[in-house]
Amino acid sequence: MEKFKAYFDISETSTPDYQEFCPMNISDSANITMDTWYNLCSQYANNEVTALDPQWDFTAKFEKTDPVAQFIVDKKYKVGAERTCQVKLVNLEENKEITFTAVFDDITKTYETETVTEMSFSLKVHRGSTFEIKDYQGSI
Repeated sequence: MEKFKAYFDISETSTPDYQEFCPMNISDSANITMDTWYNLCSQYANNEVTALDPQWDFTAKFEKTDPVAQFIVDKKYKVGAERTCQVKLVNLEENKEITFTAVFDDITKTYETETVTEMSFSLKVHRGSTFEIKDYQGSI
């Protein structure tokens, strides 16, 4: 049973062109950033969550001609804004759609055959991006 859908805006213009990417696996981590400090009146540390740092890890096999896979592979040696794109992730178990600007991290390719490649990569929320979570309505 499908539990996650991933859509990437592969458009090179201002008009979005969301295309579905079908990975073998997606894992998500709800990482956080904490500030810790001590005060002179207590022997215990004070901790406060100051930021969320979610991450999604993908593994996929694809035909070398797949346009979404090629779009992602082309990000491998880019930096800054050129390494980002708009993403919509749909968690079907929780019925939630998450929209944000993603930055690609740790893109790794394994060449299996002449036509098939395996790829793994991570997505993180790009600095300054809006991050919207809403109920999934059945289509993007």
